[in-house]
Amino acid sequence: MFRFLKNIIIFSVLFLGALFLVSKAEAAIISTYPQEQNISQGENFTAEIRLDSEEEVINTIEAEIIYPKDILEVIDVSKGGSFLTLWVTDPVVKEKEGTIYFAGGIPNGSYVVNGKVLTITFHAKRTGTAEIAINKEKTGVYLNDGLGTKTNLNTITGKYKIEFPSPYTINLTSSTHPFEDTWYQTSTIIISWEERANAAYSYKLDNDSQIEPDDKTEAVVGEVTFENLKDGIYYFVIKEKLPDDDWGPITRRRFMIDQTPPQPLEYYITEDVISGKKALVFSARDLTSGIEQYQVQEGEKVYANSLSPFVLPDQSRKKVVIIRAIDKAGNVTEATIQPITSNSTSWSLIIILTVVIVVILVFLLSRFLNMQKGKNKGK
Repeated sequence: MFRFLKNIIIFSVLFLGALFLVSKAEAAIISTYPQEQNISQGENFTAEIRLDSEEEVINTIEAEIIYPKDILEVIDVSKGGSFLTLWVTDPVVKEKEGTIYFAGGIPNGSYVVNGKVLTITFHAKRTGTAEIAINKEKTGVYLNDGLGTKTNLNTITGKYKIEFPSPYTINLTSSTHPFEDTWYQTSTIIISWEERANAAYSYKLDNDSQIEPDDKTEAVVGEVTFENLKDGIYYFVIKEKLPDDDWGPITRRRFMIDQTPPQPLEYYITEDVISGKKALVFSARDLTSGIEQYQVQEGEKVYANSLSPFVLPDQSRKKVVIIRAIDKAGNVTEATIQPITSNSTSWSLIIILTVVIVVILVFLLSRFLNMQKGKNKGK
């Protein structure tokens, strides 16, 4: 009897464990990266929202991100490099609530492995522990199964410790990238700092925000140059060692490079649902910094910060239309739509030419007949 009960218990434990593993494997994971980081008060830092579909083919995701509004302030939300290509709702920041909401999709669906959804730049307003979390009640990942089935979901919260700035922080400046929250087109980074007498320095530049310098002393100090860098976000970390002292705290600075224009524009002209007028629908994708704005130019008139759909002021479409997609580094992709030549104008030209030809023929015929009459009289 005891052996029978023992077998039942063992079987139940194994069965429940298997169910747990299966359910866990089938749950999509939305996480904040990095999951932990120490930040100095007054510093700006980035946090990525990432998704792993756990071997499921998904096509839509909506999410609400929660952050402590008393500690953090949202500086920017970038869609650059996101695996989402169709945005139902662009990221909406509600400062009073301390939330960011968005909804996007992937046409035809896809597997996603540690895919970047958004990059959020925060400003650390005051000290404390800031948790950037996913509100599961307002978040959903939907399968590409024809039914839009909502899959199971696990979330991972990012925890950021905001500390008082160290008095030993190294003041870093850059002539090529003056502001760390701005995207630049130049692929060369020059970093400068004021070196102290007899001090040793160790530093590194990498795409990983969590990188730390080793304890090896660098030969070049005071100013360092990195050339021919690829597009992306880079982090420069440096620490200082004075004679007969330990290595000091790490100073971090972010650099953002985007030399590549947005991908080709997709556009078409349709009838606006509300006004019934001809409207221009357009979209583009930028893989690095994201789209900053669109411009529509009709003739000589330029409309900055244009939104799609854009109702065309010239409904006759007699003017050239140019659409420009501009990313956050100032790179531009544009497309040109040629004007339509109206049929009435074409027929008018044909009629005028016909009349002119007939008049010329009548004139020539009349002249010819007069010449023939003159010859007959001479005979």
